[in-house]
Amino acid sequence: MHDFAVSREIADLVLEKAREAGASKVVEVVLRVGEFSHLSPEQLHYWLEQLFEGTLAENSNINIELIGGTIRCTACGHQQKREGQTDESNSPFSILAEYCCKRCGATMCEIISGKECILHQIQIQQAS
Repeated sequence: MHDFAVSREIADLVLEKAREAGASKVVEVVLRVGEFSHLSPEQLHYWLEQLFEGTLAENSNINIELIGGTIRCTACGHQQKREGQTDESNSPFSILAEYCCKRCGATMCEIISGKECILHQIQIQQAS
């Protein structure tokens, strides 16, 4: 349900901004989603397609880019940056366990980045 609620907010924002810009059609929507956001790129894509039906964003190209996270060890301060992973089988918790901490071996860490969900770009076609 979390993915649906976020998708609804994104769809509303896309349509609002497109209308404000005088768009006749939304061509493309680009999202950037952090790997620790607890959001499924597949679910976001699915719900956005559903929510865009019958609107000026129907059949738009939906691109979702996964952003890697940064984790900091609370014991020694070492930071580890990950590249965005597309493997959905990894939960944020298993990823955290894997990355705490390669320098000192501590098991406590905090997420510095990778929890975001950003509406990065909306490409529109102007009304004639």
